[in-house]
Amino acid sequence: MDRRIQVVRGVRRLLGGAATRGFWLLVSLALASPAGATLKQVTVVPAQPTTCDSVTITVEGDTPDPCYEIIGATIRGPELIPCMRPGPCPYRFQIEITVREPNPLLERPCPLVITPYSRSFKVGGLAQGEYLAAARERVVPYAADSSDSVISESFASATFTVQPGLNCTGTGCYLMGFSPDRPGEPVPGALCTVAVPPGGTACLGLTLMNTTHVGGLQTALEVRDPDGGVPADPFVHAVSVDPVGRAAGFHVGWTAEGFRTRIILYSTDGTQIPPGDGPVVRICYAIAPETSPQTFRVLDLATIVANPDGEAIPACPTLVPVPDGYICVSPTSCDVNGDGISDILDVIRLVRCALGNGSDSSSACPDSVAARADCNSDGSIDIRDVVCCVRKILPFMNGTGSPAISPGAPGGNRISWGSVRWINEVEGFATVQIQTGQDWGGTQFLLNPSAAPVRIRGLKLAQANAQDQLEWAIDGSGMAHAIVYTTAAGPGTGHTLLIEVALERIQGTSASGALMLNGVKAGTSSGAPAWITSFNPDLVISQAVVAAPALLGARPNPSRGRSEIGFVLPSDARVVLRVYDVGGRLVRTLVDGPTPAGVHHIPWDGTDSRGRAVTSGIYFSKLEVGDQRRSARFMLLR
Repeated sequence: MDRRIQVVRGVRRLLGGAATRGFWLLVSLALASPAGATLKQVTVVPAQPTTCDSVTITVEGDTPDPCYEIIGATIRGPELIPCMRPGPCPYRFQIEITVREPNPLLERPCPLVITPYSRSFKVGGLAQGEYLAAARERVVPYAADSSDSVISESFASATFTVQPGLNCTGTGCYLMGFSPDRPGEPVPGALCTVAVPPGGTACLGLTLMNTTHVGGLQTALEVRDPDGGVPADPFVHAVSVDPVGRAAGFHVGWTAEGFRTRIILYSTDGTQIPPGDGPVVRICYAIAPETSPQTFRVLDLATIVANPDGEAIPACPTLVPVPDGYICVSPTSCDVNGDGISDILDVIRLVRCALGNGSDSSSACPDSVAARADCNSDGSIDIRDVVCCVRKILPFMNGTGSPAISPGAPGGNRISWGSVRWINEVEGFATVQIQTGQDWGGTQFLLNPSAAPVRIRGLKLAQANAQDQLEWAIDGSGMAHAIVYTTAAGPGTGHTLLIEVALERIQGTSASGALMLNGVKAGTSSGAPAWITSFNPDLVISQAVVAAPALLGARPNPSRGRSEIGFVLPSDARVVLRVYDVGGRLVRTLVDGPTPAGVHHIPWDGTDSRGRAVTSGIYFSKLEVGDQRRSARFMLLR
């Protein structure tokens, strides 16, 4: 007799057959199965498909009893698997099955029988080649707040080959992705598709690139953490779904269940989505007011795209998967104009408010603005609040809501790169030029070096009016965030600002790449959005390989006591770096030993080997690498 049945009968005898809540709780504890659900196999129909066939992939498994619940079944792909072999690489489908354990307080009994399940995915016609269908089953706890994210896992897979078919026409293919809801979003190279404050609404487009006519589609969107694991519920919920672009005239049906939104896009009059690329659905999510600053990832899963005859269109095999959508929740601090976004427009309004001494009678600083402008909460509005807000805004700048770029707009602003000037083997300067309109109040932008063989060391105003101010910061990824604004009392005449960007070459690669100027947004002197009439986003940087050790000298020069002395090595070497006074006497040894290749910046605090502060004067840095010597002069001022 089955052990579990014997346990049930024994417990019933002890309790006199009482079918109580406590009885079933005790039974559930006594019969707890460590094995849980199990994934059995993956099958493909037809077993030997051709390019003419519509392919279905089926996953089969078992649960210990019918009280286990399948709460997720998704498939992604086909994605090209990189390989080193000379022939074509295989493609992969990734299948996720999520099984939830039974409610431990369930009052109804569950039959103690193994319960099989299966889930099928129609992937349509496929291109010729080899395929892997890899499935993973996760068993998760019933309680949403459990400390265990996964109770158990099991895996199964199947391989198959698609052969060329005879006498059939191609069905085309599709790719789905996400795009920002408005022109100018997002920042190229940045993670965010859309940014929104807590309590706001985040809208983004579901894009479709299709090579043949589409008659309809269905998909499930899930909002999770950036790794695709923890669901975003209860912080993010869909509030609207609408057809847009080439899908205008289609009907849309949708349901929202926590972090998951199911969408069907269809037509009742034969309308088709022609081949092309762009958004076909606009989906908006409400962000709960208690949401902390963080990033959520939007994934499209279990997607089916059909042609006008109702046949499935396959996903296009691709080496680089189409990026998911990302919702970035940023703080609402310093949202002076109340539009839900903290940006250069708020800085301009705050400057106007500070220039008016925070007076409630000033049209630039009414009560509604003054209530949000006191950044440091000291009861007054002045330049300290401006600095406070700028420094809060800088880390969260991402270009969301940027005004459209219009070459023909009157009174607009122009922004572009200047040339690069190299002062030695690895250090140089680039210039960002801003030609302001007559009613200019400020501009914000990002500098993204991720594709260039350089890192950004700093920014400074090289040419500007006396009232122009620049604030900047470099984040952990190396991206520079900058805000430049005027503290002039009112509209002025157009002028030119030059912002010098200090660069340092990254050693170890000979590749060239572009330094990107992104996230540009401008405002008028009253804090209204301003047009950008000219925009040059790319500055190509060529890499130069350092052939010999080089001494970069001291920065800053002159210094007030603290400086950095830089040098670069083409290969690992023993290095001696010393500081001497003008009389040739040794002041301090900064480096003496093996040093890896690359660029190095060694700090010197203006003290000698005994820790005593040295006097003002001229000093020399000397670099020794093997039999090579380099020296440079610099000045120290006290």
